[in-house]
Amino acid sequence: MGDPGRRRERCQCLRRGILPTGHQAGRNTKDRERGALLFEPSAWQAFVDAVRGGAFRQLAVRHV
Repeated sequence: MGDPGRRRERCQCLRRGILPTGHQAGRNTKDRERGALLFEPSAWQAFVDAVRGGAFRQLAVRHV
Protein backbone atom coordinates (compact mmCIF):
# COMPACT_ATOMS: atom_id res chain seq x y z
CA MET A 1 0.00 0.00 0.00
CA GLY A 2 2.91 2.36 0.43
CA ASP A 3 3.79 4.79 3.16
CA PRO A 4 0.58 6.27 4.68
CA GLY A 5 2.39 9.48 5.59
CA ARG A 6 3.41 9.96 2.01
CA ARG A 7 -0.16 9.35 0.84
CA ARG A 8 -1.43 12.06 3.22
CA GLU A 9 1.21 14.41 1.85
CA ARG A 10 -0.31 14.10 -1.64
CA CYS A 11 -3.91 14.28 -0.47
CA GLN A 12 -6.03 17.20 -1.65
CA CYS A 13 -7.50 17.25 1.88
CA LEU A 14 -10.81 19.02 1.45
CA ARG A 15 -13.41 18.37 4.12
CA ARG A 16 -17.01 19.29 3.46
CA GLY A 17 -19.94 19.54 5.83
CA ILE A 18 -23.61 20.37 5.47
CA LEU A 19 -24.92 22.90 7.97
CA PRO A 20 -28.48 22.82 9.39
CA THR A 21 -29.32 25.76 7.10
CA GLY A 22 -28.45 23.65 4.04
CA HIS A 23 -25.30 25.68 3.33
CA GLN A 24 -22.13 23.79 2.51
CA ALA A 25 -18.93 24.42 4.42
CA GLY A 26 -15.53 23.41 3.07
CA ARG A 27 -12.05 23.66 4.52
CA ASN A 28 -8.53 22.51 3.92
CA THR A 29 -7.70 19.92 6.59
CA LYS A 30 -4.00 20.75 6.28
CA ASP A 31 -4.57 24.44 7.08
CA ARG A 32 -7.31 24.58 9.71
CA GLU A 33 -6.26 28.05 10.87
CA ARG A 34 -7.86 29.55 7.76
CA GLY A 35 -11.34 28.41 8.73
CA ALA A 36 -14.05 27.31 6.32
CA LEU A 37 -15.63 28.69 3.18
CA LEU A 38 -19.43 28.73 3.13
CA PHE A 39 -21.49 28.13 -0.02
CA GLU A 40 -25.16 28.37 -0.89
CA PRO A 41 -26.52 24.91 -1.76
CA SER A 42 -27.02 25.90 -5.42
CA ALA A 43 -23.45 27.23 -5.69
CA TRP A 44 -22.05 24.02 -4.23
CA GLN A 45 -24.12 21.93 -6.65
CA ALA A 46 -22.86 24.01 -9.58
CA PHE A 47 -19.27 23.37 -8.40
CA VAL A 48 -19.88 19.61 -8.08
CA ASP A 49 -21.48 19.50 -11.53
CA ALA A 50 -18.51 21.37 -13.02
CA VAL A 51 -16.03 18.95 -11.41
CA ARG A 52 -17.98 15.94 -12.67
CA GLY A 53 -18.16 17.53 -16.12
CA GLY A 54 -14.37 17.92 -16.27
CA ALA A 55 -14.22 21.71 -16.02
CA PHE A 56 -11.12 21.58 -13.81
CA ARG A 57 -9.11 18.81 -15.47
CA GLN A 58 -6.52 21.26 -16.77
CA LEU A 59 -5.90 22.45 -13.21
CA ALA A 60 -5.19 18.97 -11.87
CA VAL A 61 -1.76 18.62 -10.29
CA ARG A 62 0.14 15.51 -11.23
CA HIS A 63 2.38 14.01 -8.57
CA VAL A 64 5.45 12.04 -9.50
